[in-house]
Amino acid sequence: MKPITALFISTLLTTFLLTACGGGGSGGGSEDGGSAGEDRAAPVATIQFPPQESMTDEATIIVRGTARDSGSSITAVRVNGVDVETADGFANWQVTLPLDTGTNTLAVETADARGNATAAADTAVVHVRAFPFLQNPNANGLVVDAANNRALVLHSSNADALFAFDLSTGERTVLSSTGAVDKLLNTAAVGGGAGLFLPENLVLDQANNRVLAADSVNDNIVALDLNTGERSVILNQNAAGGSGPAFRLVRSVLLDAANNRLLIMDGFNGDMRLFAVNLSTRNRTIISAAGVGSGPTLNVSEPMALDSANNRILVADRNNQSGVVLSINLSNGNRQVISGFNTQTSTLVGAGTTFLSPASLRFDSARNVVLIADQQRNAVFLVDLATGARTLVSGTDPNTNQAVGNGPAFGRPIGADFVGERQAVVLDDDMETVFMVDLVTGERQFLPGNAIGSGPRLETPRAFALNGNRLLVADSEVNALMAIDVASGDRSVLLDGDTSLLQNPRAIVLDNAGQRAFVLDNIETAPRLLALDLQTQTLTVISGPDGANTIGAGPALDNPETMVFDATRNRLLVVDSDAQALFAIDPVSGVRTVISGFNSQSNTLIGAGDELDFPTALVLSRDNNSALVMDAGRGVLLSIDLATGDRTAVTASNFDLFGVTQLVLDTTGSRAFAGNPEDASILAIDLASGDISIVTGFDNEADTLVGSGPGIDEPVALLLDATNNRLLVLDSAVRGVFAVDIATGNRVITSWTDISPQNNLF
Repeated sequence: MKPITALFISTLLTTFLLTACGGGGSGGGSEDGGSAGEDRAAPVATIQFPPQESMTDEATIIVRGTARDSGSSITAVRVNGVDVETADGFANWQVTLPLDTGTNTLAVETADARGNATAAADTAVVHVRAFPFLQNPNANGLVVDAANNRALVLHSSNADALFAFDLSTGERTVLSSTGAVDKLLNTAAVGGGAGLFLPENLVLDQANNRVLAADSVNDNIVALDLNTGERSVILNQNAAGGSGPAFRLVRSVLLDAANNRLLIMDGFNGDMRLFAVNLSTRNRTIISAAGVGSGPTLNVSEPMALDSANNRILVADRNNQSGVVLSINLSNGNRQVISGFNTQTSTLVGAGTTFLSPASLRFDSARNVVLIADQQRNAVFLVDLATGARTLVSGTDPNTNQAVGNGPAFGRPIGADFVGERQAVVLDDDMETVFMVDLVTGERQFLPGNAIGSGPRLETPRAFALNGNRLLVADSEVNALMAIDVASGDRSVLLDGDTSLLQNPRAIVLDNAGQRAFVLDNIETAPRLLALDLQTQTLTVISGPDGANTIGAGPALDNPETMVFDATRNRLLVVDSDAQALFAIDPVSGVRTVISGFNSQSNTLIGAGDELDFPTALVLSRDNNSALVMDAGRGVLLSIDLATGDRTAVTASNFDLFGVTQLVLDTTGSRAFAGNPEDASILAIDLASGDISIVTGFDNEADTLVGSGPGIDEPVALLLDATNNRLLVLDSAVRGVFAVDIATGNRVITSWTDISPQNNLF
């Protein structure tokens, strides 16, 4: 935070002294220098954007707020020493400030004509972190760069790239990429040179400050410079030069610097070959293959490590029975099972749980062990090379079905490497991040750094509602109602399906007067409406199937999308995309009535106007006499008369409206904001003209982002914070909550668990 400027202090002191002496004010009659009732309070200021605590990846931010003074005119408003811009005497103001990586405290300074001033009328904290999303990590694509205390990870998405994860701070950086790593973040290409396409099997060449990767699509071995990001092809399988047998399909690579050669695993499953390639002459020699060397067949033998002291290669292979660790003698090509099932002798080598699908292998020569990430067991193993004994050090033991180690569960580990003697880094392509794992206790934890707010992560959040200072979130995948603290972003489980009636919560809305929440649940099987008492957390079925019985008469719900609470009439309004109808549900009797659209019970169409095709979102009008309903099937916003069910088009059919899942009105009722998960955008719809504009997100026509800050991906729910003129956005893919400044379109994240976006809904 910048200090208050010397000029600002000098001005305040001068003004204060003049006022105290009667030179700049109304003359004092009281002992403290002012008359009774004289204004002695500094102007009040409020930061409206960003929120109290948030996170961004931008180098600047537009701070917007308000200010007022009860007794005199405001003479100055500054944020971190920078004068704000205002057109209305500081009633509304904004200023653009630089941000530093790390934690930035924004402090508003105010002063008035009577000399009243404060250095902290309001504050907000913005955390700045670079957090490119790791969307598709690649097999065996992790290696630890111990000298720089970081893990290097291969990534594939819009552009293939090499990421670095700082093991102390968790900060992610892009070391090399062939293009924009993520359209949503506008991250630029890093480094030039050769292309990459699905590179795998990362190897660190510390002496040359580079890593090597096998690009099996382009048939290349590529070196990536860790300083510049430059990519160079050191071997092309189709233009290798030199003499010797031709490659078939390059799978993985090792550098044998002492012998100036590459060791390359090549071929197809069941018929793989280990090559040695002289780096000077490019001559190729098969070291081990069918007919070269004895022992078990090389089946799927990509992960490798060089054991120079024993003149051998260690290979993780898998066969029909399970995974195995093989050694390949570099002199004669002989292959031997060190651990796992030996198909030649039908014997199991080594004790312990067998691994099934080894995705990576790393060698610790000092302890004579290898570390295996098993993507089928969802576990990490240590293998003693002297005895072949296998120890499951973290994950779930299939023999006992008991978790080994505490912490977040693995999704699908596809890479692991040692960090010292006790720890390992594990790459998980389902979680799309890395874990730190204690090899003694098995404890798993995410790296620190990027997350904001503590607590369990969201998985597939579908809807949220504001209850006091917390957001209640319906998460269909974890089958729970989550609570998120609005100020801190902390997350907790309010109600879970293991101990309640929840089966698949899809939508949630509040009746604040009644201290209850309504939840649409069990959508995939038998949709129903639940009521949650917010004080006792008692959950009851109030409409729809309840065991062998059905509560409430009327047409059944088919695929309810979302709902609103009509407090005036004490009923729920629900849009059902498959039933093509707008329902009203009585929360006391559970009776369901079609008030517009197709009534499946009577086989009649309720209301005049174009039929509903695929209604997905609704909001009540300000007068509560009509509902705005988004018909995503036709890309049209409709107004539905709640008395007659008649439907009137508010907009023409528009491509931008086809994916909308949520609507919310502004304070005047003159426009609606719409969330479009398919286009990763928030729209504003003028209800008088039907015109549509982008508030924030990706503009497909312009091929650019509107607004700055972390990119929204799959906005499924919106809430209006009218006081601060901003929107709260629930993003199902990012699994987090954004705050969006309506005035500028700028975005910050207020709650997120440091997990990469995934398309949860499509």
